[in-house]
Amino acid sequence: MGHIERIINHLVIASSFTPNIGLYHGKMGIVISLCHYARFAGKPIYDDFAGELLDEVCSGIHAGTGFDFENGLAGIGWGIEHLLQNRFMEGDSNVVLRNINEHLMKYDARRIKDESEKEGVKGIYYYVDKHLNSPCRDTAFLTLDDLYVHELAGRITDKAIPDDKDLLLSVIGDLPSGSNILEWSLGLENGCAGYVLKQVLS
Repeated sequence: MGHIERIINHLVIASSFTPNIGLYHGKMGIVISLCHYARFAGKPIYDDFAGELLDEVCSGIHAGTGFDFENGLAGIGWGIEHLLQNRFMEGDSNVVLRNINEHLMKYDARRIKDESEKEGVKGIYYYVDKHLNSPCRDTAFLTLDDLYVHELAGRITDKAIPDDKDLLLSVIGDLPSGSNILEWSLGLENGCAGYVLKQVLS
């Protein structure tokens, strides 16, 4: 069994046990990695597992879930839009993302002081821009255009939106070190899912 296959098997076994549902360190990032690998390797069985894991992500969203891109709603929403727009999954984003949008709309962007990608308004901007450019846009979300687009954009110096590949590679960052994959984190950032996805995207 090759190195990537060992990492994939480890992700399949361990990912359901992580409490983090976010993009950088949790289940959302693992879902993206598994979907890319399934297509790359021609192994749809990993699509099936990714679908089950995505159900866990969606059921894990609650009133206390943060808004941020790293661990919260913005990153999860961006990840789901990535899957939909690249045909890793089928669905109407109006329906799939309704719960996320309803929670996210409770946050007033004008009150968020952090302007970073991971924890602040820039990450929300990334998600909102991607969602509003979806073929199946949430019309209720569009009514908040002034708040979520103009307000967010007005607070961001660099308004350029990286393409999906560049954004994912920036999330992955450095690859994990050490030969024992059981000691690696599971997620995209410096973890098992990031290792797999970087091999696929490179």
